[in-house]
Amino acid sequence: MRIEQTLARGEGLTHAGAGLMVGTPPDCSSGMSPMSQVPVASSPPVDSLRLLNEFSLFRSGAEVLVTSGCQRLVALLAVNGPSGRVMTAGTLWPDVTDSRASGNLRTSLWRLNRQWPGLVESDEQSLSLTGEIRLDTVELTTRARAVADMSTRLEPAQKYSGLIDAGELLPGWYDDWVILARERLRLLRLHAMELLSARLLAAGQVVWAMEAAMAAVRAEPLRESSHYAVLAIHVACGNADEARRYFSHVSRVLRTELGVEPSDSLTRLAQQAGRQARTGVPDQRRRVRPTVESGSAGAPA
Repeated sequence: MRIEQTLARGEGLTHAGAGLMVGTPPDCSSGMSPMSQVPVASSPPVDSLRLLNEFSLFRSGAEVLVTSGCQRLVALLAVNGPSGRVMTAGTLWPDVTDSRASGNLRTSLWRLNRQWPGLVESDEQSLSLTGEIRLDTVELTTRARAVADMSTRLEPAQKYSGLIDAGELLPGWYDDWVILARERLRLLRLHAMELLSARLLAAGQVVWAMEAAMAAVRAEPLRESSHYAVLAIHVACGNADEARRYFSHVSRVLRTELGVEPSDSLTRLAQQAGRQARTGVPDQRRRVRPTVESGSAGAPA
């Protein structure tokens, strides 16, 4: 699995045989990461569209309230990108005649243009959302893909708070196009959270690594690779009892909900924690000190 490969490449971890072996354990004793103290600069009001958790449209920082039909039109163009008029009308109003769907589309465009001229750019054939508006779905996708780019260094850990705290795409909307887009973003975020947890752990950012791993577990409680990320942090920190209890909990959930046993990789990781408890972490292994500037591991203390 990719998360295991990332942990194996990390500065603080090496993959040995069947299990995860602690190399230079990260500093797990601090309460909060220094990254939480990085000041956040205020930003001027911007035009933005939020589709995660709920539909919210803002112009120069002030919320713009639009009808449900207008919401669906704006959301469709934000999620699927530019679209032909006929395709847009058929997607938004699939249960009416083509002429009625086209009429509904013209009405929505007229209403939007009265409230926000230029929000939807159109010609005789196609429609698109203005490129001047900031989309939270685009920001999430960009951040998730950046995490997956192993050729680049991570940004300061606090930069990923939006990814960690991101919600579901348009909950309560059940259009086919929404369901497909929601699933794509869900899987993208889950993969990114697991990989982010592994990379932050390898960089000594234990608090943020656990935040990312637990966010993945909350999003999908039966996803074993997310539980692997949490267990890996307990093992890396030498918390054998925490690892044992967490593995027992995951095993019980998997048996109860799915009728399956934990995978071999998760079991081996738990066994690594058991060996750790019996032998202890060698004294000569040094701890990694997190750094504020890069969000990466600093020199060993």
